[in-house]
Amino acid sequence: MRLSGCCGSVEQDVNWFTVYGLRVTGYGLQVTGYGLRIMVYSFETLRVWQESRRLVVAVYKLLDGFPKFEKYALCDQLRRAIVSVPSNIAEGSGRSSLKEQIHFLEISYGSLMESYNQLIIAADLNYIDNKSLDVLKLDIGNVAKMLNGLRNSFLKKLNEQDNGKH
Repeated sequence: MRLSGCCGSVEQDVNWFTVYGLRVTGYGLQVTGYGLRIMVYSFETLRVWQESRRLVVAVYKLLDGFPKFEKYALCDQLRRAIVSVPSNIAEGSGRSSLKEQIHFLEISYGSLMESYNQLIIAADLNYIDNKSLDVLKLDIGNVAKMLNGLRNSFLKKLNEQDNGKH
């Protein structure tokens, strides 16, 4: 992952970097200037987390059109599953080992697939139209590819670490 801006760029592997009041650490980004401190955690810079948040908002808006009797049934289940996607990305980023980070990305992927299944069921029940489902399927596919890419990147790093120990 690369953090870029008008003042330079930073690779995620860098432990710290300071430029024009910008400090990046393994646990986040600290912006200072004019007595203002804003902490940005590392997961906030991940595109997969940002896209999964957009997906949460899209699904929540779609749920407004569901029948009232589904409020504590399919709606509740879908809300829990879709919110779990960015939540597990965030939780995994706070873990120190690559194995744990990979584990949380896998949980996130599972929640994403659970959400997609529930959206298919909603379409089967005519709660959403096929066009809405198709749009969400593209977004879900995009997030799924990013999750898999990040997972594979972490697996590669983990294998390199393991090979370096022998």
